[in-house]
Amino acid sequence: MIATKKAVIESIEIDESKIEFKKSVETTLDNFNNRFHLHSFYNRSIYQLDSILVKYNGNNLYKYGITYENISRRRFLKTVSFPEGEKYSFNYNHTNYPTTENIETKIDFYGFWVKNNTASSYGLMSRADYPSGGYSLFEYEKHEYSQEVEYSAPLMTKYLIESNNVYTDTLAGERNLPMPAEREDNEISDETISYTYYVTKYHHYGARIKKIRHYTAANIEVSSKEYIYQTTINGNTSSGILYQSRPVIGIHIVDGRKLYASGNIWQKNYNIEEPAVGYSTVFECNADNSYCKYSFTDWTDSPDNLTDVKMQFLPGQMPDDDWDNINLILDGHSRIASRSDRRGKLKQTLTTTMIYCEALKQ
Repeated sequence: MIATKKAVIESIEIDESKIEFKKSVETTLDNFNNRFHLHSFYNRSIYQLDSILVKYNGNNLYKYGITYENISRRRFLKTVSFPEGEKYSFNYNHTNYPTTENIETKIDFYGFWVKNNTASSYGLMSRADYPSGGYSLFEYEKHEYSQEVEYSAPLMTKYLIESNNVYTDTLAGERNLPMPAEREDNEISDETISYTYYVTKYHHYGARIKKIRHYTAANIEVSSKEYIYQTTINGNTSSGILYQSRPVIGIHIVDGRKLYASGNIWQKNYNIEEPAVGYSTVFECNADNSYCKYSFTDWTDSPDNLTDVKMQFLPGQMPDDDWDNINLILDGHSRIASRSDRRGKLKQTLTTTMIYCEALKQ
């Protein structure tokens, strides 16, 4: 199902007061009215907000202005100005971004650029300047995870497994293989089908915040926070869970290797689905050696409710020549059964000023 309409608010009126939202057609669009071909259905952007005008009895009271910078058909928020003359400005870690031509060969299955830097920070905000003259600097690092939710397409089941923080990507070719034995009856069919075979692995792309430093107008650092995404503050086990793992469509019977759904089957909607990686525990460490421990709900608390949605394929029907139909079934089943809205909620906060944060010494 593709959304074809959108509503854009123009004004809000309350008695004699009125708030107007001024917009313009954004200038990052190409001749096909979309940024990138793969994103055209869901990520299409037509308008950009330029200013907010507050009126009373028809008279202008306040105006808030917004400016942008466009680089390689990408739009970045540049400044936000206030009626009193105050202004916030933002800088980014810019680079030579990939062009729109053949963009599908330059991004992973989550929309991240595969040739990003070691911290996956290209295009992310690097600095925010405040009206006081002070500013903040932002550091990033790649995602890591120690578990992932695996999706068995033939059985339409999901389960949590241990992971070594790598993920299948590179195409190794197409082969005619026997139907996988991963079925309820555990019987092996004599039928053969053509699989798209993926074997090479790579680390998951995308960034998480690593450290934030705050400075005065005189370039004096006044505070900082570092974020540790581990199960314990001095441990080495990531608290991350990969939620959006590509469906397993079968098992290579000869050597037991897993066969994953190819890209044209497994289409992801980057706007409406939960983040690819979620964290159960995050430590926020301060420069004074104190820290806060945040615990969040995860798959263990709220697994997808697959028992209410039974959409298993019959023997011999998975995969099929109709890839678009399979994509619809996989996505539909996943979203109907999803409990992602219950994951990532704050469960507990533990604050300490006594325990030393060893991570800040490293």
